[in-house]
Amino acid sequence: HLRTVWSFHDEGPSQITDYHIETRGGRTVVRAVTSGFPMDSSWDGWVEGTNRGWAFELRSLKHYLERHAGEPRHVVYLRRRIPISNEEAWSRVTGERELVPWLTGRQPFDHQPASQYAAVVNDPPDALFRVSVEPGGPGTHYREIVVWLSAWGDQARRVNELRTRWAGVLERLFPEGQAA
Repeated sequence: HLRTVWSFHDEGPSQITDYHIETRGGRTVVRAVTSGFPMDSSWDGWVEGTNRGWAFELRSLKHYLERHAGEPRHVVYLRRRIPISNEEAWSRVTGERELVPWLTGRQPFDHQPASQYAAVVNDPPDALFRVSVEPGGPGTHYREIVVWLSAWGDQARRVNELRTRWAGVLERLFPEGQAA
């Protein structure tokens, strides 16, 4: 059993995920149970965001095991709090020249306009890219724009370049926001 806690500091309760790992019939079974969702009108957004996140995480794990087992993983994970609608945030992201190369010309494995886009990309080679608009902390009025890239192997320098560049892009696209 493993428990992780995602704390929102003084913004309300924490989100908790319990992982139960066991062997059944010679196979490993992992069961993840998430709790701590707010008990208000933001409930649906939280559940949907958690489901999208898990879909991406499981796809990422499958991608790693099939193509990159044993290679080091390098991640860009950027979040920015934004006090605007999903639709406005999505419009800004999909119209941004610096992000468009990662949003076009690839077959997404998850495309839910105004919420999420995820695909395997060529730069860095065979990396996973995700951009999403998520609900903010419990009881808050803001949302978060999240940009995520997972790359494997000898890609640390390229990933660091992209992290720096994309952080600047998010600041420029969402000047009314703040880093999360």
